[in-house]
Amino acid sequence: MAPLEISVSSKNRDDIAIAGHKLVARDDSRLFVLKMLAIDSERTFFEKILPESSLAEYCPEYYGVYHKNADGKFISGEPPAGSTAKPFICMSNLFRGMERPNAIELKMGVIQHRQTASESKMAKSVKKCKATTSWELGFRVNGTLKTLADGYVEKKSKFVGRDLKKEDLPSFFKTFFADASEEQLATIRDQVNGLLDVMSGPRGAGHRFISTSLLMCFDSGAGGVSRIGMIDFPHIEVINGIDEGYVKGLRSLAELLDHVRD
Repeated sequence: MAPLEISVSSKNRDDIAIAGHKLVARDDSRLFVLKMLAIDSERTFFEKILPESSLAEYCPEYYGVYHKNADGKFISGEPPAGSTAKPFICMSNLFRGMERPNAIELKMGVIQHRQTASESKMAKSVKKCKATTSWELGFRVNGTLKTLADGYVEKKSKFVGRDLKKEDLPSFFKTFFADASEEQLATIRDQVNGLLDVMSGPRGAGHRFISTSLLMCFDSGAGGVSRIGMIDFPHIEVINGIDEGYVKGLRSLAELLDHVRD
């Protein structure tokens, strides 16, 4: 359970953002993440869709809406009426328990536009997907974060991922997971396959996750923790059946992970 009041030092603001996300911060205890609620579909996902689904194991825990007060602290609850304060959603930090977190963010799916989007937006989205691994594999790399032994955090942006081709991914994944133990890698493999089982069956039917991401992270320090998590839910559509694009991405990812140590 999250506290009623959360402190965030200036040094912790935006320091965990990977793919250029802004207005993301972790609290000083490193247990929680606060993200500005720019699109209400994220709240809808956590409060209405997630409790009725089988995805809770693969998502951050949700602790509700917070707002920042005049002292710069985050307070549980909606912003006061008439206030200019913005709402934030509070979630568990996927890096919790990690001494030296490393993460790779994947933009999942083939269709990354709403069916109600304008023709120009659809064309732009399809063009971007066809120019990246999204079209063929069902995902593309959307950024990475590595914490080096001296504490320096090295990031690669989403633009690096857009330049990667299918044939580049095996070596890219091998390099990224070079510091991961066999146990950490096995945990991530198992979780990806578990999510695939959910998303490809009746428990995963009914929604399409548009432009959402999957985060895979592990600790290269003494903690030895590794986990995955679904993040970012800007657009969700009700559909008949399963999200074929997301499932395609998970299958491609599972195959890549099986050969990381080859």
